[in-house]
Amino acid sequence: MNKFLISLACLPLASAWALDTQPLSGAEQLPIARMTENGKAYLVDAKGFSLYRFDKDAQGKSTCYAECAEKWPPALASAEQVKAGVGKAADAGIGLVLRDDGRYQWSYRGQPLYRWIKDEQPGQSSGDGVKNVWHRVQL
Repeated sequence: MNKFLISLACLPLASAWALDTQPLSGAEQLPIARMTENGKAYLVDAKGFSLYRFDKDAQGKSTCYAECAEKWPPALASAEQVKAGVGKAADAGIGLVLRDDGRYQWSYRGQPLYRWIKDEQPGQSSGDGVKNVWHRVQL
């Protein structure tokens, strides 16, 4: 009986932390989605992990390589995704930028997108505000 009561008590907490993710309009085939949390919408990858932007990046140009890219892995596009192009996703602000290493990285409104190595579960955003230059992408 006690286990049942504990389970019931935890139900509201579990549902409060549930992620509401949905594809961006016109971007159903992309590994990027919208997550709503506390009435605000953010960009996440297909697994629900937060996506970030870097203040030191120029429009359409990534400056995060080497040690930076180890901590902030770029959200890379697969060869198939690059071949298919962005198409309607451009209407949602989603695009691709060419990195100096020859790979393509997803972008939002021209800003390259990254993940944060310390986010261990979907929905976490522990990288938001790191060194005042990393920001969770809010829609």
